Amino acid sequence: MCRRALQRQAGIKSGDRLRFKVSPHTITITAVEPPTYKPTKAELAAIRKGEAEIARGEYVTLTDLLDDLDPPRRR
Repeated sequence: MCRRALQRQAGIKSGDRLRFKVSPHTITITAVEPPTYKPTKAELAAIRKGEAEIARGEYVTLTDLLDDLDPPRRR
């Protein structure tokens, strides 16, 4: 049986997430449920904005951020 026929019979679509469990003489394949959390529109907008800033080279290293948050102790 070809791969596509097996996928169709099992109800697996391209892009589905799968979990493989291997034991002696057996491989069990189960579908993994998609994450239940879906970002809000505001969160998606913030993510896009952050990614654009990173692409432009506008970012702060973790060390710089920590130094700015706690200057008396770090200097």
